[in-house]
Amino acid sequence: MSQISPEEEPSFYTDPYSLVDSRISGRHLEVFIGNSDVSDAVRSSTFSNAINSRPKASLSMHASHPMVVNADWRGKVSVARITDGQIWPLFTGNVVSVKAEEDFVFLECDGATALIESRAGAYITSKDSGLDLIYAAARESGLRQDMISIDIPNEILETFEVIVPIMGLTKPEFDHQIGNVVLTSKRSITTTIDLIDNEKFGSRFRSASAFAVTYQTASRMYDAEQRALGDISTSLAWLTTRSQYSLATLPNGIVPAWSRKSILARIAVDAAVFVRGLTSRRMWIRELSAGTRSEDLEIDDSLRTLPETGLKRFTARVRQSLLSYQRAIRDDDPASRATLMWEALEFYAGETKVPRLFSKSEIRDIRRVLPTDLPAEKMARLEQMIGNLNSAPLLARLRVQLARDSVPLKEAEFDNLHKLRGLRNSLVHGRDASAEHLVDEIDQGLALVARILLHATRE
Repeated sequence: MSQISPEEEPSFYTDPYSLVDSRISGRHLEVFIGNSDVSDAVRSSTFSNAINSRPKASLSMHASHPMVVNADWRGKVSVARITDGQIWPLFTGNVVSVKAEEDFVFLECDGATALIESRAGAYITSKDSGLDLIYAAARESGLRQDMISIDIPNEILETFEVIVPIMGLTKPEFDHQIGNVVLTSKRSITTTIDLIDNEKFGSRFRSASAFAVTYQTASRMYDAEQRALGDISTSLAWLTTRSQYSLATLPNGIVPAWSRKSILARIAVDAAVFVRGLTSRRMWIRELSAGTRSEDLEIDDSLRTLPETGLKRFTARVRQSLLSYQRAIRDDDPASRATLMWEALEFYAGETKVPRLFSKSEIRDIRRVLPTDLPAEKMARLEQMIGNLNSAPLLARLRVQLARDSVPLKEAEFDNLHKLRGLRNSLVHGRDASAEHLVDEIDQGLALVARILLHATRE
């Protein structure tokens, strides 16, 4: 434990061999919460970095300080000691809880919130898969691959068999291949199921009537599992789409049988996955319930400071925005969260009116200088573009609506939303893009949208 106060007087220290005495001068604490420098508001701070425990920090701050008033508790907490111009990092993490008492706020912070916010499912594993399981736990706690250094002895590139029970399908009489995924019955994988000697998992696999099987090449079980689950999810999404197809003929001209009950099908993976290396014989069975931990909302604490009246009657655009936001919060996939978040903002900005950029006389002048010898279709396109000159883009409408609702949003925070807009555009326009490396930015973006919608619904 070490306690440091920004008002601390310069002090002396003695080196371990008692050879040199030196004065530490100009020492102070630098504390950021997101983009807010709250250093001047900090009254006291305590840090714990004990071996074999998560880093923790406790901060007390003056509640009325201007930078505290606009601090977003979802922002990353970073603390450093500045000594003679040298920066010594002390803590990086997230705010876990905040208590307000009289003129002060007290923050409890944790350096590994991804671990305490994750829910680990049950698993069984072969004795030579322990390091693979440690690697999987680190990845699911939010760490990227380049942040993990775990050496697996004799690690090789091999083919992994991945099997997942499927709910919502009848027993297949034949194997059906969709992409690189095969939908099959229990009789086709009986030998594999016999390897599962755990009663809990064994009964789950033995009671299922349909399975998805795929083979992935990787050096680590987790990577093979995640690629397989992605392929299986895509195949089941296609199958769901096929179940809703109702035209008399298929694209290949075949007239298939049709039953109205097919549109009621709800196809999904069961909450278990079997992974086995065909060369190393490494094996595990894991529950797929791992993910974000669910907690009950302490509604009294959340609502007690709201006035009994003072909420607007929800307009159609705000209602749709709230529903999109709720779907974004419930979804675990980063790409879906990003697109749903911007769907919420699109509803929020809606038909917000923005001052005209071009006057009527300016538009007439533009039309006068158009070439007259262009083909009709090109002239029609130019007229269409000129007609849209005063159609404000979404980001411009969003800025106007934010100002009208008096939403406290820093420019750096708006830039984060802008960055996620680029991600959303890449995803929906089919460009090669990944949201996996932007999980923190997406979470922060969702916090910003919550701030926006709460201001939009107040009187």
